Amino acid sequence: MKHQLLLTVLLTMLTTSRSFNVSSRRVVFNDLMTIQMKMKSTTDASSEAKGLASISTPGDNDGDNGSDNGGDNGGEARRKKKPVNSSRFRQHVNPLASRYQQPRVPSPSVDTSWLTSNLSSPSNPYHLDIGCAKGTFCLSMSPLNPSVNYLGLEIRDPVVEYALDRRNRRKLDNCHFVSCNANVDLERVLEGIDAVGGVLKTVTIQFPDPHFKEKHKKRRVVVPELVRLIGESMEKEEGVVYLASDVKEVLDEMREEFNNCDMFEDTVEGDGYLEENVNEVPTERELSVLKDDKPVWRASFRLRR
Repeated sequence: MKHQLLLTVLLTMLTTSRSFNVSSRRVVFNDLMTIQMKMKSTTDASSEAKGLASISTPGDNDGDNGSDNGGDNGGEARRKKKPVNSSRFRQHVNPLASRYQQPRVPSPSVDTSWLTSNLSSPSNPYHLDIGCAKGTFCLSMSPLNPSVNYLGLEIRDPVVEYALDRRNRRKLDNCHFVSCNANVDLERVLEGIDAVGGVLKTVTIQFPDPHFKEKHKKRRVVVPELVRLIGESMEKEEGVVYLASDVKEVLDEMREEFNNCDMFEDTVEGDGYLEENVNEVPTERELSVLKDDKPVWRASFRLRR
């Protein structure tokens, strides 16, 4: 306020007084510049302080309604909780970018600790959730099926960190999340499962990024190589793949890729779709879509006997 008043006075003097010579005007002008710099410095500091105050670490609240607070003598409990979806992450990335084309899962001949150190029974059957986002589906399913390992793959590193923090808070030992591009690392992931004595039992690909633009459709996750790898690694008797999307075109395209692979057969005859979710819990995205009274398109496949 003080700087603003002084700035106004000097500007008035500079623009209205005719008695100022060039030297005097230069002095006033320099004073004006000094005041403006001080005002900007004060404003920047205030904005920075507000920004720092608004920053929260992903995982501070994972939507468990306080179940992860633990015994903190009321300190955390008194802290105002944010909504479950308050952590903001970048929604779309280009999986074809060079940074996402680098392998991030080690070959099982080199290291399998990413499984053995994160799962209490790494040789148990596996459910693979491709494009797991914040991990809500795996986190909800794993307590219901403790004899199954739930492994979520997600391309965005910060989202995986958030999902892992949620898992750690819940102390789940049959659930793990891996930061990788499924179209780059899936083979190593499946080889790792085999190396620790596990078998791939079920797969879900739910609400993948639709990449609407025509030129971006090549970024979509379900491609022939991914389908082939799943078919070659899946348990022969009980292997099931479940697909879901709120974009019919995306579901139809995924479905076509699995129908084109002679290892799989569609569980729905003709052009129909599954009417209900075959899983025990829905994803966050599905709940949001259904809440808006919009359709969800679903299909499932099993290995040919």
